[in-house]
Parts: sequence; structure tokens; C-alpha cells
Amino acid sequence: MTVKAEYDTAAGPVGRIVSANTVLDYAVIEFDRGKVVPVNRVGNTSITGVGAPAGFPDIACKEGRTTGNTCGVVWGDVFGSQETWTQVCVIEGDSGAPLVVGTTLVAMVNAYLFAPCAGPQVGTNIDVIFGDIDARGGAGAGFRPI
Repeated sequence: MTVKAEYDTAAGPVGRIVSANTVLDYAVIEFDRGKVVPVNRVGNTSITGVGAPAGFPDIACKEGRTTGNTCGVVWGDVFGSQETWTQVCVIEGDSGAPLVVGTTLVAMVNAYLFAPCAGPQVGTNIDVIFGDIDARGGAGAGFRPI
């Protein structure tokens, strides 16, 4: 399946989905190196490393497509799951945004429970996602998270 840039669909495909996991709610996109330049900063969110799941009372932030940069307290790994719950404001369109503590990537935004921006926000822990990618053989040649 090909991927197009939302703000320039006339540019044609900029990448393709090479792997996905519907249970963990993620997909790996292999970008066309001639059309996409990797960056580690979007808006006010930078990623300089990958870390373990966040916990209470960390403050996590995300840069979402819809709500931009928002931050909130981390409630933690609720019910011993593979998810971290936070009070970060998210609504439809923010899914897939990186969730960081400082500049460390800890999770990926997947959903909110109960009410938008009232939350809580639910994000799949990035170590769980990368573990699944590794178990699948790297999801594609040259996979790099950063």
C-alpha cells in the first residue's frame, strides 16, 4: 500500500507500508529517499533517543497532526498492559504521533478514552512496538527508528 503526503497529494507516493500490526495499532512506512528527508524534530517535539515506558509522575508530550504540541502527566502502564496512559490532549488525527518524555521516545499515540482532550490518552509503548518489529525480521530492509 502506498503512502502520500497529506499536504501535497499531487506529489504522488512518498512511501509504502511494509509491515503492520493491527493488535498493537501501528504500521511501518518505508519512505522514498528521493522524496522524504528524515528529521528528528517536528514543531516543538524532538527525538534524540528511544527509552523504556514512562511512569508516574513523568510529563510526556506529543506533536499531533490535529492538536499540535500538548503535554500531560503520565499515569503509567495501567493494568500491566503494553500501553501507557497519559493526560496528554489528543483527538482524531493525532494517532501515530510520537509520545516523548524530554527528547526520549517512549510510546506512540493510539487513542483517547471517554472524551477528547479529557482522556486519558492511550499509547502503545515503543519498546513493545520495536520488539514486534524485531520479531518480524525488521519489517523491511534498512529499518531505522531515528
